[in-house]
Amino acid sequence: LDAAAARHVRRVMSGLLGYLVLQAGVVAKLTFFSRFGWDIMEPITYFLTFGISLVGLIFFTRNRLEFSYPALAALVARR
Repeated sequence: LDAAAARHVRRVMSGLLGYLVLQAGVVAKLTFFSRFGWDIMEPITYFLTFGISLVGLIFFTRNRLEFSYPALAALVARR
């Protein structure tokens, strides 16, 4: 069970990293390689960052964890 939990933690953390890389790629494409410029993308990136930070704060406050990747990995493994 511990090995299965460790594999699951790696999958979840890799998925989170993949999401962040994809998000950065989409923002870069929309900013530099499309008709949208920084004037359009700046508020979008601000609210995107604010929203993700708010969701993270609510998650870690609700679960009473410190705001760190090892704490998140331990929570995923425990569940």
